[in-house]
Amino acid sequence: MGLGRCPALTEMTIKVEGDCKPLKKPAPADHWGLASLGRYPNFKKLNFDLSEVVSFSMSAPEGKVDLQVWERYFLGGMDQLALRDLDYRPPSDKDLNNRGISLPAAGVLSQCPHLRRLIVHGSAHEHFLSMIGGCRSLRDCQLRWDYYPAPEYETSTELRIESTRRFEAALDERRIAD
Repeated sequence: MGLGRCPALTEMTIKVEGDCKPLKKPAPADHWGLASLGRYPNFKKLNFDLSEVVSFSMSAPEGKVDLQVWERYFLGGMDQLALRDLDYRPPSDKDLNNRGISLPAAGVLSQCPHLRRLIVHGSAHEHFLSMIGGCRSLRDCQLRWDYYPAPEYETSTELRIESTRRFEAALDERRIAD
């Protein structure tokens, strides 16, 4: 039985696995196909797990693709859904013990017009906070560091106290209609 026989689809769990390191770069207009779920008007909740998608996180060798390109590829079309609740696990570079949401992914998520609750399992930079604050319908945003621990010397993925304070201040200034 396929999705065509589920007109009342309300929620879904999608897990994507695989090594993207040997794959060619997808064309900028290409995306994985989440937009096809837009034909289900009651589809409001998605558990999207990319934690087993592996690629280069910092800088890919010549001819290879960075992880953020793959993350944008998989998230493409999400802004066309009427999602209200997203539980998201970003892809990772296990060689560097790094899992975090990228700038392009934060941009895609900030364009989701109906998103009210977002849970990200991974680390984030301040750009995530500034972009996701632009998502006008968002009411609940949680960052959960419930993945393998980062090395002690890794500080680039930590949210600083001042970053968090700026984010909270920006949220406090927003007008919320409901």
